[in-house]
Amino acid sequence: MRDIVIDIGKGIGIFFVIWGHTICIINDYIYSFHIPFFFIVSGYFYSYMERYGDFFVKNVKRLLYPYAGYSLFAFIFYALWFAVFLRGERFEYNSILKVFAVHDTVIAPLWFLVSLFEVTLLYDMIRRVVRGNVWVVLICFLFTVTGYIASPANYGGYVNYFHIISSLSMMFFYCAGAQLRLNGLSLYLKDKKMGVLFMVLALIVFMITSGYSSGIDINSNSINAPFIVYLANAFLGSFLMMDIAALIGNVPVIKKILAFIGDRSLAVFALHFPMFEISRPLVSMVFEKNTYVWGFALSVTCLLVSLLCAYFIDIAICKLKKVAYSL
Repeated sequence: MRDIVIDIGKGIGIFFVIWGHTICIINDYIYSFHIPFFFIVSGYFYSYMERYGDFFVKNVKRLLYPYAGYSLFAFIFYALWFAVFLRGERFEYNSILKVFAVHDTVIAPLWFLVSLFEVTLLYDMIRRVVRGNVWVVLICFLFTVTGYIASPANYGGYVNYFHIISSLSMMFFYCAGAQLRLNGLSLYLKDKKMGVLFMVLALIVFMITSGYSSGIDINSNSINAPFIVYLANAFLGSFLMMDIAALIGNVPVIKKILAFIGDRSLAVFALHFPMFEISRPLVSMVFEKNTYVWGFALSVTCLLVSLLCAYFIDIAICKLKKVAYSL
């Protein structure tokens, strides 16, 4: 049975992703946990398959197919956008080569799909080779330590090829989610009183430790915070958000809206950068540009436009499938 609280958490999380890409008053707080959160949730849904080949193919279809499709969509969108609204000759047509994700992706958010694919396969290989959950957790932790040490804030002069260093940084978070599920534990506290108590304590600690962080960006693997602060903020922020989601689960209308968004978080994640181009002119007609209010309004508008775009893409895919089956 699908847990609606997790969908609500993903709905909140994907809004934070969009908001963090605008003028946002809590930008540093969002960046300290929003990407680890999605890796924790992804790890929670890790499912072992007997044959590695089947597992590999499943994740190619689940992650790389959408990655390729959204990359092509973004390329075509920006080519048309430049041709119609800007200067077509300024568009870099060789940016289609970024689909191979050697140094970068066609649009920045798509790095997440590449990294999640790498993390999922690497974690699965560790599970197959290493006996004992303690050793699995330790190895994943050491990978995250390696990613932290390799951060440009600690050690520069390298290229994050295929986002592999970012993937190493996320191993422990993915592992944490998988281990919670394996041990029959939830991502949130189901006791309301305990949940509220945790939220208060977690928020206090989170606000204190955030003062020791000067910026985190997992895409570039830039981690400007002490390691313990980096881990603490990522976990506290993630579980704090899940407990907030659990409370929202008691509010009928809001829970349905956020769960709907969370169920489509992958599409929103992939589409929101191009949809910013449509949303900015609309929001700028009402609010003063580059203000916190403008940034929040832009985030809400972009979320709605992204959901609408995802809806039409789904319709187009369904029609193409029907045509293919009829041939």
